[in-house]
Amino acid sequence: MKKLIRLGGVLALVGFLAIQPGCCTLEHLMDPEQELAMYGGTADCFRDMEDSRATFFEVLFRMVDLPFTITADTLLLPVTVPVELMR
Repeated sequence: MKKLIRLGGVLALVGFLAIQPGCCTLEHLMDPEQELAMYGGTADCFRDMEDSRATFFEVLFRMVDLPFTITADTLLLPVTVPVELMR
């Protein structure tokens, strides 16, 4: 029974993550209008959450995505630091 409850929690989390709009880091990297920047996805995530037009669920999805975005931005530092230093 405990395994079933744990599985249900994991499936609920996966489903919750699957319906969100997307990873802020990937959105930052794929946007041709934005310059590549250190922790650019994290900055975008905070900008989205601070937007006065953002709904409760948009802010909630970004809050859930924030730790993953910070992790992805940290893993991309070997790419983004040289780009920042070359400017």
